[in-house]
This record gives sequence, structure tokens and C-alpha cells, in this order.
Amino acid sequence: MAETRFDVLLRQAAQQTTRREAVATLLGGALLLNTPDAGEATKEAEHRKDRHHDGPNKSALLKDISFWVDNRAGTKAISIVYGGWNFPGFGCVEKGRTLIAPGDTRRLFTNKPGGYMMINNRYWFDFHNGPLVPPLVTAAWDGQNPAAPKCGQFRMGSVTWNAYAMEVHASFYVYFPRNLIFKVARHGDTSSNKIYTVTVPDRICDDLFCP
Repeated sequence: MAETRFDVLLRQAAQQTTRREAVATLLGGALLLNTPDAGEATKEAEHRKDRHHDGPNKSALLKDISFWVDNRAGTKAISIVYGGWNFPGFGCVEKGRTLIAPGDTRRLFTNKPGGYMMINNRYWFDFHNGPLVPPLVTAAWDGQNPAAPKCGQFRMGSVTWNAYAMEVHASFYVYFPRNLIFKVARHGDTSSNKIYTVTVPDRICDDLFCP
């Protein structure tokens, strides 16, 4: 049977040659009985660490949406309005507006688990990051997806591609009017992001002109 610290203390006290030394040993040892030894301290630290990981960092938090916009085949700059929402019923927040030059590609971050982008005020894409299921992607023409949260002053468009569950490394083509074909691809996740690429064809409509 393993010897406890109390047993060790009694044995050390018994080994003292005088009563005064024995009492001093007992008093000093009593102060240490409630102090964990190195092994116990390590175990307690591990327990604290486990309890910490069982908190929010270990819960099934939804990752944010980000996407690359690939205009390398384009011959004109394209305008992007993008943003997102935490949950569909909680409203939509615009994150930013930008121009992407022909031949350029850029990654945009929504900082939300639901995200959208509108290209040239004509081509809409939204991404829904739901719990325990692959994220859904929807595309709409000449306005936003009517089923998405209302975002800004966008008019309601016509859904071109219904919600599609995208696994990692999946891709598909979206056929818009005038035979304009976009490609959507999903990449591997990071610790905080689900990442997509939307590839723009060489010619697209803008808000005033459609080739």
C-alpha cells in the first residue's frame, strides 16, 4: 500500500531525538498536508484545462464566411457589395464595397456565419453556414435572393440556383441569362472560416449594359 504524506510525517516525527524536535516536525508538516504535491498539482491543472476547453471554444460555433472573387478572365473592373448575418432572422449587415480590376482576384471577409455578395448590382450569391450540415449556396439574377435576409436597398431578383449543399472541395457552374457562366467552388475550412471562390466569366452585365 502506498505511504501517505501523513504516514511520512508521523515517521519523521518519531525519528526525532527530543520531544521539542518531534513537535516542530509535526507542526511544520501539518502546514504542508493541504498543499498538493507536484503530481496532484499537475492533475489539477489538467482538470482546469479540460474544463476550459469544455466551454465556448469547444462548442459547435459556426464559422464565418469568406470568399475569393476571381476576375482574372475579366476584361473590365467589377463592383462588389458584400456582407452577412449571424442568423437569417436577425437582419443583414453590409461589410464593404470594392472594385476588382480585370486580371485580379481578392478575398473578402464577411465576419458572419451567413454571407452574401452582389456583383455589378446584377449577380447575387449567398452562403448559409448552418449547424451540423454542409453550407448552402444560392445564386440569383438581377437582385437578391428573396429568401435571404433583406440586405440594403437591393431589389428582389430571380433565383437562378436554388440552395445547394456544398461539401469541401465541391464546385458547380451557375448559368445566368445571356449564357454567362460563373463557377462556385468551396475550399477546405480554416479554424474560423468557410472559404469559397466565385469565378467571374470574361464578360458580364453591369447595372446599365448587358452584352
